Amino acid sequence: MGVLQSLEHLLGDWTGELATRFMPDDEFVTCSAGASVDVTAGSLVTVRYAWSNADGPQDGLLLIGDGSAPHEARGIWVDSFHQTPHWMALQGVASSFEVALEGVYAAPPGPDWGWRIRVSGLGDLILTMINLPSDNAAYEVVRASFSR
Repeated sequence: MGVLQSLEHLLGDWTGELATRFMPDDEFVTCSAGASVDVTAGSLVTVRYAWSNADGPQDGLLLIGDGSAPHEARGIWVDSFHQTPHWMALQGVASSFEVALEGVYAAPPGPDWGWRIRVSGLGDLILTMINLPSDNAAYEVVRASFSR
């Protein structure tokens, strides 16, 4: 299954809520959010999302396409709050109704950390982002749920 087949039922515009936190012991802060899922360049899927926090308006973009092997997915991620000013390369898998991707980022002075991002949903669009510290104590940082 390819990325477009996995996500084509999610194409369109969405509204909902996005909750975020920095550390695993922090409370989630929830706000209104919007998202759109579109086809780009014929076979790539873009997932755009926007919300506001105490720092002002925020937004992000995932560009997702097929990898070289069946069920493989690759992507690029930029986000004004979590991943800026550089984009992050992601790789993962596409399956029925979802794409799961992972990437790494520098966390000096220690080893690199990572992100696990999942775009899924049957009736609703669900976007989750999990931080992957070098000590393997993964924790959810973003949970967003959107409906039409």
